[in-house]
Amino acid sequence: MEMQENEMQKIPSDIMQMITYEAFCRFKASGKVKRAMAQFDEEIQRGREVWRKHGLGTYYPDRMPYFQKHDTGEKVVDSYYPRIKDLDKISFISREYVNTTVYHVIPGGNPDDLKCGGGYVYRKELDALADQYGVVYLFNKCVGRARKPHWEKDCYDIVIRKGTDAIADSALADNYLIVSLTLPDSVTVIGTGAIERSRLLTKVTLSKNLKYIKDAAFRFCWELQNIDLPEGLLYIGADAFRKCESFTELKIPDSVTYIGSKAFYKCVNLKSVMLPAHITKISLGMFRHCHQLTEIVIPDDVTVIEKDAFANCYHLEKVTLPSGLKRIEDGAFADCIKLWVLEIPDSVEYIGENLFGRKKRNKKTIVSKDNQYVRAYAAEHRIKIIDSLNEKDDS
Repeated sequence: MEMQENEMQKIPSDIMQMITYEAFCRFKASGKVKRAMAQFDEEIQRGREVWRKHGLGTYYPDRMPYFQKHDTGEKVVDSYYPRIKDLDKISFISREYVNTTVYHVIPGGNPDDLKCGGGYVYRKELDALADQYGVVYLFNKCVGRARKPHWEKDCYDIVIRKGTDAIADSALADNYLIVSLTLPDSVTVIGTGAIERSRLLTKVTLSKNLKYIKDAAFRFCWELQNIDLPEGLLYIGADAFRKCESFTELKIPDSVTYIGSKAFYKCVNLKSVMLPAHITKISLGMFRHCHQLTEIVIPDDVTVIEKDAFANCYHLEKVTLPSGLKRIEDGAFADCIKLWVLEIPDSVEYIGENLFGRKKRNKKTIVSKDNQYVRAYAAEHRIKIIDSLNEKDDS
């Protein structure tokens, strides 16, 4: 059941996912849930009696018994379990063939004690463990968290259990109780949407061995303060830190080779960014609506700045473009109202429409000496062009 090391390298692909969407468990069910469970049990019992009365054999309900009472040794825990998919073992055919359901949640204990039949998982019953905060573990992954109503005021500093190697997709999402989160150094993957919309989360201590922050991992964590990204991190997914409005500065280690689209979209208070040396593109809308960003240096390996990458960065005044840049796509610097001058290197072969946006609030200037394509573009779009910054100074 353990993930092979070579499978870890496939994590960024669409095929290989961790335990997936909305994998969570609910303990000590509310009165509404308990009443639903009781009603469902009554329906099942009535159905069995009718079938027995008419001699129709075994009664099979027409829907999954989502609400059940599960015996966990000396205790009975009322709980609600949506389906999860255990996809880290998939190496063949469709992911739909590994659907499974967690039937038993055991408070406390050691994840290493969990047992499951060998081979691939086909709708087998699995055990999971919950710690004192209701954080749920399946094997060596954090797969969910016991929910409480958002109006309950208990808040927690969550420390993920040592030995956990991944935070599953959506595991701690939509949580109003976590104020800080500490990951052990064994964690290498934070799954898709793993912690998104945790509205009170202010501090996260990441694993030193973290490799992948997948799509939307921290999206809409409004209160999250500046975060230290570890050396060795390889991948930051799309929307990973979207609308983390409390960020003021960001240093991305040089080990990162990919940053997805809109990764820092609407980080409205972000003032300073240091990008990694080896990314090859600035993705779609990566820093759009980062209103407080004043200056950016694009790394030398970047060849493409995608659409709307820096659009609506209202305070952006200075951009340093690399000498090997090839493409600047539509609206890359749209509505950057303080960006008066943009020096474009001779290597650029394509510039999209509305480079500075549709609104002509300020008179813009392009600096380019020998690039005939850029000079033709400037003439066509009625943008002032000069040979050097010194020429602007003299004018």
